[in-house]
Amino acid sequence: NIAINKGQINENIIKKKYQLIDARGEQRFLGLQQEPRKELRSGNINGSINLPFQKLIDERDRTFKKKEDLINIFKDKQISIDKEMAFTCGSGVTACILGLANSIIYDGSWAEYGLN
Repeated sequence: NIAINKGQINENIIKKKYQLIDARGEQRFLGLQQEPRKELRSGNINGSINLPFQKLIDERDRTFKKKEDLINIFKDKQISIDKEMAFTCGSGVTACILGLANSIIYDGSWAEYGLN
């Protein structure tokens, strides 16, 4: 699978098959910044880990940081690089940046999950 659905996300909250990593900025993840879509509540998916995608990008040339730096960033967020991962964000776009390190994306992302 390269994409999962909301049912699989809900199942993962209980079974914890994979680590769900949210690529949004910290303020949105914590629900401290209002969502750009008015119909969405603020917050995050239960059990998800926040890793803003910008932390993986080298600001000088807008490429990914070196592999060893990326591994350390994941470890600092207590994300096990040996355990399966899935990525989410606001609408499924920036999750793909994190997804380059893995191949499972929750395409509905917060745009779907945050509706109820």
